Amino acid sequence: MIESPPLIQPAARPAHGLAARLRLAAVALAAVSLLGAFVVHDSPLPSYVVYLASLALGLGAIWLVARAERSFLINLFLGAFCLRVVLVVASHLLLVRLGTSGFAFADDHAYDKLGWDIARAWHGEIPGILQADSYLLMNYTYLLGFVYFNLGHSVLAAKVMDALFGAATALGVYGMARALWDVRAARAAGVVAALFPSMLIWSLLNLKDALVVLLIAFVLFGALRFARQGDWRGALLAVAVLAPIENMRFYVFLILGWVLPLFYFVASSESWRLRLRKGVPFAIAVFATVYLLGSNTLGLEFLNPREVKNLEGIRGSDNGEVRTRLNVTKIDDDNVYRRQLIYLPEGVLSVLTAPLPWDIATPAEAAIQPDLAAWYVVLVGSALGVLRGLRTRRWAVLLPAAYVGGMILALALIENNVGTLVRHRAMILPPMIGLAGPTLWFIWTAAFELVRARLPFRLAQQAPA
Repeated sequence: MIESPPLIQPAARPAHGLAARLRLAAVALAAVSLLGAFVVHDSPLPSYVVYLASLALGLGAIWLVARAERSFLINLFLGAFCLRVVLVVASHLLLVRLGTSGFAFADDHAYDKLGWDIARAWHGEIPGILQADSYLLMNYTYLLGFVYFNLGHSVLAAKVMDALFGAATALGVYGMARALWDVRAARAAGVVAALFPSMLIWSLLNLKDALVVLLIAFVLFGALRFARQGDWRGALLAVAVLAPIENMRFYVFLILGWVLPLFYFVASSESWRLRLRKGVPFAIAVFATVYLLGSNTLGLEFLNPREVKNLEGIRGSDNGEVRTRLNVTKIDDDNVYRRQLIYLPEGVLSVLTAPLPWDIATPAEAAIQPDLAAWYVVLVGSALGVLRGLRTRRWAVLLPAAYVGGMILALALIENNVGTLVRHRAMILPPMIGLAGPTLWFIWTAAFELVRARLPFRLAQQAPA
């Protein structure tokens, strides 16, 4: 009997080969989508310049800085960025078709107009900026002016730049979570930051929100890296990235200006001698930044009665006929401090829960329910992360938690509109997602196990990375 020759199994295709093809496919898909500019009779060249510069900047930074997890971070960045570029083009074409010239709100239209005026003023075409528009002069509109000055007026190019900000934010969230937890929790946090609905939406529009959220993520990442590893590069990053926030979100700038130096001493695991040696220069640098750029009282002027009353006035400024206005209880008390303290629990509850599902009355409110569901998961997960950190004496969790707490108090005292509240909550999502890393990883593994039980045998043998 002639025996059949032994069967030789072909070698498995290297996983990195598949990953490389997927990366190229994502980059190519995003590049092809930018040809959609022709549909609205616009040149795609400015968008391609910003797109290629964004790829070079993001991938170059990862290659230079990240040694561990470099492959995952490249995948995270490319996935988040290319997804955003495709959605930017699709949403832009839809908005143009709806007759809004590509704008979703009055704010993004105003930013675009001012950015183009800045570029024209730099070209000498107009004498300067109108006094009525000067309140919008900020780092974001100057950045728009720079893009328009060099590439011409292209709203789509500006949106591609915002897509870069949104994708890079996921890297900052990964860095925060990695400074607090293990690699698995950091991966889960990075993916959630890349896909979180509201963070995704704000990075598709010509708004300053994506840039502000990016800066917040990297300020806290730098501070945590400095506190946990004693790396001075983290301190330099935190101070350098803090400065541009000043003229875009002043109260965020002040809250970070107090949280970073004070909670560094809590978050650091080094001896108190080393903490003082490193923390005092860091505190001086942060307070000097706040003093020189923003407030010669370091923000303490907002504690005087007149300013506290102004904050109360902001909360009551919306017209009562605005449909999305929060129901703000009026407190009958002569003391402005007592009025704020009495209202505070109601305001905090609104920040954490509004709009509640049973309060839905419009299609817009119904549309944000998926985002609200994701918000609740991250809210619970971040609280569990803080408790886990305290139980294991991982005091570094208190640094991002202090920022989140300060922002919740600030939003509770001034917000009176559901729409702006949902928009501004994005500024506290990066540290919350970082804190929620272990919970997010648990949810991922639990969901994977549930799905794996229903898959064929060979697929069920695969495990999450």
